[in-house]
Amino acid sequence: QVPTFVVLDYSDVQRIASQPADGENRRLVQRVLSELAVHPGDELAVRSSAIQEDAQQGSAAGQYNSLLRISPDRLSDALAEFVKVNSSEHNVRIGAPYSGSVIVQKMIAADCAGVCLTSDARTGHADAVIIEMAAGGNSEITGGTIRPDRVVVDRRTGDILDEQHAGSAPCAQALDVTGLVRQFLQLESRFGMPLDIEWALASQELYILQARPIVHSRAPAAAAASVAAVALASKGV
Repeated sequence: QVPTFVVLDYSDVQRIASQPADGENRRLVQRVLSELAVHPGDELAVRSSAIQEDAQQGSAAGQYNSLLRISPDRLSDALAEFVKVNSSEHNVRIGAPYSGSVIVQKMIAADCAGVCLTSDARTGHADAVIIEMAAGGNSEITGGTIRPDRVVVDRRTGDILDEQHAGSAPCAQALDVTGLVRQFLQLESRFGMPLDIEWALASQELYILQARPIVHSRAPAAAAASVAAVALASKGV
């Protein structure tokens, strides 16, 4: 499943940023919080979902900034900050004005989180699933500030090809890695292309935080995905 979320048009976010005290804008913010069903102690994420971020011919992943661990009472301020940090005047990486949507998402208090490449010919693992993970959230993994645990699993057989436990609190050892791979391949099959997936586990529940196509990777044949699903199922998953 995915965390509870609300999608806002960027024009609405800009309006809230420019006039946070406006009655209509305040009602919109309250509607978002109501739809998210926030409770005391909950935190939010404000994530980019720009049209130019992901395309078949190229990816601009990381070009825009997302904001994490936002207190619900600061959502209006966070939306204003999102507009500021993703403006071409503030962020030199941005070559065009932001266009698209903004996702407000309830953050998951993850026991373990990470990223998954369902196939990537560039790394020599076109026929393998690569999972990197660490205890807690995955922002340090995506930010490159820690060395995560890493598991490489054969797509067709489900066999573990390589396993590295580098984290101070090893995460992979306590996980059903085969079950994770099965679910990631099911997601890949649904989209019909190799995926770069950000995920989190909380109380044994898998949450998909983001999923984007792996550009320039050789797309696996549909038959290969089916073979992988059958092989993993035969392992009792």
